[in-house]
Amino acid sequence: MKNGFKSQSVIAICFSLVLTFSFVSASAPSADFLFRQKTFYKVMELSRAELKNLNENLDSLKTDKDSDYAKKKDEYLKKLSEFEIYDKEVEEEISKTKTVEDLKNLAVDFKNWREEAHNPQVQIMMNFSLILKQKEILATTTERFEKIEKDVKKLTDLGLEQKQQLNSLLDLAKNRLNLANDSFQKAKTRLDDYLYATSTLSTSTTSTSTTSTSTTTEKQFNNFEFQELIKESFEKIKEVYEIFLKMSGLARKT
Repeated sequence: MKNGFKSQSVIAICFSLVLTFSFVSASAPSADFLFRQKTFYKVMELSRAELKNLNENLDSLKTDKDSDYAKKKDEYLKKLSEFEIYDKEVEEEISKTKTVEDLKNLAVDFKNWREEAHNPQVQIMMNFSLILKQKEILATTTERFEKIEKDVKKLTDLGLEQKQQLNSLLDLAKNRLNLANDSFQKAKTRLDDYLYATSTLSTSTTSTSTTSTSTTTEKQFNNFEFQELIKESFEKIKEVYEIFLKMSGLARKT
């Protein structure tokens, strides 16, 4: 997620260079034009890297076959392919530009497209990735907890105090694991409500010569609230593993 935000920030900075124009005529120095054209190409290079990273990230996600999430994953991968096609078309248009004004107009169109169509959908894709990754982390931690719980029951050479301490820590780990799952389920419910109970953003990206059209969703997704819930879930998982370490140290004292 951080990589996605970093990429978007760098792209925004490069855009500012392309769009910072003085009042120049078509006879502006070629050095100025070439600099801005080169900067625009850099924007596209960063955009391609961003899409590649998103594609690899989504493609690596584990989903149950034929599940709603598997279908949603395929939908997002297809959408990223459309974004890649659009980016290639923009690059072709850059090569055809002759003046600073041409570059400015193309940059404005591309910037608007990213803000209105690309960025909102990419944000949801990133949230979708977070849910599936946190689900996997929870499953792994739960499996680990169940194994430790069984191991504690098998320990027969513990003193009464040690056994009580281990059981107390085990209860605390279970509590933190439940809290992690609660936060995760709240985040998942919010995302599912958005993905399946509202209309999705529909964008046409077939050609740079056509105007992108979009249908705004009736319900806006609260990214901050969602990410705070995922953060809470992850923090509780960290606490669970810290408890596991304490239990391991206590058990070694036998």
